[in-house]
Amino acid sequence: MVTTVAQSPALVQYDAALHTLAAQATTRYAGEHLRIAKGLVIALNHGATLQADGTALVQSQSEPEIVYTVNGHCDCQDATHGATEGRCKHRWAKTLTTRALALTAPPVATLATLSEELYGPQAAATAAQRTACGQPAATNEEPPMA
Repeated sequence: MVTTVAQSPALVQYDAALHTLAAQATTRYAGEHLRIAKGLVIALNHGATLQADGTALVQSQSEPEIVYTVNGHCDCQDATHGATEGRCKHRWAKTLTTRALALTAPPVATLATLSEELYGPQAAATAAQRTACGQPAATNEEPPMA
């Protein structure tokens, strides 16, 4: 008996972005299709964890207890002894993960969009004009109640 697990729409979109990016990379770097495919598998299995400092911790496929710190280079055997310009599967996993997350991230609310939500587009535009002229953005009015 096979059990199907429903995936969230965000995860489906993320996985689709990973596949699209891998296909684009394979077209551009045709000689690296095997490393790209292996990097894709790592990324799909959430084996690349992005860090605040811009590095990624990428899990080894053959030895799960080994984790490589990847940021422009990798210390694995393939990167140091075989991969073109050091582009090993771990670097591909980081690149694919980073770009897929950027493509699928929810939009960040800006001050302008928050103002529009609170006061409506016309009032937000007026506030922007006031600020550009060096005046306070808003008067002491309360936002309209919905």
